[in-house]
Amino acid sequence: MTRERVFENRTVLVRGDRIARIGRAGDVEVPRGALVIDARGKYLMPGLADMHVHVWCEGDLLLYVANGVTTIRNMSGSPRHLKWRERIESGDLLGPALFTSGPIIDADADSRSPVSCDLGRGSGAGDARRRADVNRDRMTKALWDTGQRIFLGTDTANPFLIPGFSIHGELRHLVEAGLTPYEALRSGTHNAAQFLKGRREFGAVSEELRADLILLHANPLEDVGHLEHRVGVMLRGRWYGQAELQSRLEDLASSYAAESKSVEP
Repeated sequence: MTRERVFENRTVLVRGDRIARIGRAGDVEVPRGALVIDARGKYLMPGLADMHVHVWCEGDLLLYVANGVTTIRNMSGSPRHLKWRERIESGDLLGPALFTSGPIIDADADSRSPVSCDLGRGSGAGDARRRADVNRDRMTKALWDTGQRIFLGTDTANPFLIPGFSIHGELRHLVEAGLTPYEALRSGTHNAAQFLKGRREFGAVSEELRADLILLHANPLEDVGHLEHRVGVMLRGRWYGQAELQSRLEDLASSYAAESKSVEP
């Protein structure tokens, strides 16, 4: 997303994994036999990138896709992630485009410098948390106002952070900090593509870019919460309607439930 603008009455033609043509409805010739998705009254935007994840379980990859996250940046890599990436790129495994680091290299606790943090006076943990939230929001807005690039990143799978689903809370936090919905969405689209040197691959709805797209019922530039109400997700040119994604999620939950029962004493 490079501009805060809505283009109306457009047809988007996808060939293979790429956006082949974008034009006014009626001006784009749709090939015979093509899958036609009725998007009248809907809103099409680029897929999101979660720029800080720790993905340990293969099943988590589906959770990202089901929430419109079509690119992830894994911050603690191992050989398994390289194998997953190969399978994703070959079409053998459903998952977002996977960028990954190597393993985390961390110092032991004894070698770290002591840090003192005073959040001010208060009456308990609740007050401290509220002050921390206010400080976080102020810092976020100050960084944005001075022209610093901000990326959408959830740090899943920390406790209480669910892969894919937590991206919506992150978007809301950015808006609460003072960014506009467009600015928040840009952090997970154009900014991510620019940082990963993928502006010719993803991050916008443009010809020749990879067809990683989200179709929504309502305009996300008005409310980032509209991203939770999807018609479907296109990943590398393959369309997944919301009903199919929900069915896949239910199958995944059932498999976890069956696995849990099998290990009960």
